[in-house]
Amino acid sequence: MISCKTETSIETSQKIAYFISNQFLSDGDFSALDANDRKFQYEVTDLNGDGINEYLVWFSSPYFCGSGGCNLLILDKNFNLITNFTLTRPPVLVDLKTTNGWNDIILWSNGDYHRMKFNLKDKSYPSNPSVEEVTKLESKEIEQMVSLFETIDSIKTHTF
Repeated sequence: MISCKTETSIETSQKIAYFISNQFLSDGDFSALDANDRKFQYEVTDLNGDGINEYLVWFSSPYFCGSGGCNLLILDKNFNLITNFTLTRPPVLVDLKTTNGWNDIILWSNGDYHRMKFNLKDKSYPSNPSVEEVTKLESKEIEQMVSLFETIDSIKTHTF
């Protein structure tokens, strides 16, 4: 069973903000952002069944989004980058099916769902869902998956 929760810990949001500002973005990128671009949302779930949550960080500002979608990050328990997905749109579906011990992630990109499988060699998921396997899903299958960022307007927005 996959567990998911929306967490609003000040300490967690500060650690994510620190990662974005000091590790994910270069100095030039950070200085190019205005206040409206310095926002994120996150949800937590255990993707690899070790009992420790990973953090999924969603950006929805123009700096991180284009016509194909927005960036979505997965961070580990120490706030290190696992994957930077591009070209994604909500919802993010976490499947019960696993690959290499990690739950498959189903992302909406380019008008279809795409199955993202964890790669042990890279210790990451593929970053561009639009070029990955298209997955046709029945509504019954979707109901059995954890849906993240489905109600994006109701998730607390944080700044960095």
